[in-house]
Amino acid sequence: MIRYICFECQTELRPPDQLENPEELISHGLCRKCLEISMSRFGRSLTNYLQSFSEPVLVVDQDGRIITVNDSGQEVLSKNITKIEGYLGGQVFGCLHSKEPGGCGETLHCLSCVVRNTVEETYKTGIAHHRIPACQDLDTVSGPRTTRFIISTEKIEKAVLLILEEIGPE
Repeated sequence: MIRYICFECQTELRPPDQLENPEELISHGLCRKCLEISMSRFGRSLTNYLQSFSEPVLVVDQDGRIITVNDSGQEVLSKNITKIEGYLGGQVFGCLHSKEPGGCGETLHCLSCVVRNTVEETYKTGIAHHRIPACQDLDTVSGPRTTRFIISTEKIEKAVLLILEEIGPE
């Protein structure tokens, strides 16, 4: 079983994943409340800040899990916030490879995922990236398709803002 908990307040971030292995594993992230507290040091609430973007913006933790998303992001992803918060980026985007054994972040394809690698790089170094071309193989209702993105990232406290500037077919 994998439990997902906030590394600040120890709150459960989402229901645990059941694994065949009975050993309990813990994955840390940052809950929305703790991120709100962290963002308040910048003089505005996280929700207000995210809604100031016209582009879809996802807030991602160090493990690639989505902490929260603005309204534009929910609209583009066609998902309610409850199907976004606490889930890995590939699961949220519908990446075809996130359904392979090991899941998002653990497949051979993940090694070359520009979205994942850019977010990780920004988290580790604090260096923002602007207008990076990326693509993902998405599992859609009409079958697999490759989608092109132009992304930007910026580190804020213990999270990374992932901004989807352009989205379109490859």
